[in-house]
Amino acid sequence: MARSPIALLGAAAALAMVGGAASVPVSPGLSDNGGDLTRAAAAAFARYPLYWAGDQYDGVPMVAILDSSIGHDGARTGTDSVTLIYGSCTPQGRPGSCAPPVEIQIWPEKLRPVERDVAAVGTSSVIHIPGQPNVCAVVHGSRVEFAAKGVTVIVGARGRADSVRVASRLRSMNALARSAGSRVAAPSAAARGRFRCRSIHTR
Repeated sequence: MARSPIALLGAAAALAMVGGAASVPVSPGLSDNGGDLTRAAAAAFARYPLYWAGDQYDGVPMVAILDSSIGHDGARTGTDSVTLIYGSCTPQGRPGSCAPPVEIQIWPEKLRPVERDVAAVGTSSVIHIPGQPNVCAVVHGSRVEFAAKGVTVIVGARGRADSVRVASRLRSMNALARSAGSRVAAPSAAARGRFRCRSIHTR
């Protein structure tokens, strides 16, 4: 059975994607078993570019790097995304679920194109991200979602303003991302032309 990064922490509330039973997040040791990647493995990740907010964000440590393509038994799951979890949370209710302080998902663009969210929330929710000249993000609830070179990045935090701040601090994590510079790389011309950004308002 595949280990969903969202189900692992019950973070459906944060990213409004896939729900499931929560479990305790892995320690900063980060095992390669059962879908978790070490930091070294993430740096060598070769399927698509990865971005992160560093070892910690505002004092909250990164506690897990999850590869949804690997199941508990090491077999391929048929899905493909990488999720970075910062901090932990206490599950509430039955089944228990909770949203970690910060969650960053990276998907291959072909599996989750950004225009899916644009169609849902409208172009008025498309904004610039400060410090990221190549990023034009869709605001959807408390999360932001944007296209980068070859990928779609989703950032969920404690609120819209915090998600925008996390996105503004993202930088390259692996060689595929670094090849385009230290900040988030521009998406394809086709992706850039699908919608226009407007000035940001985070309140």
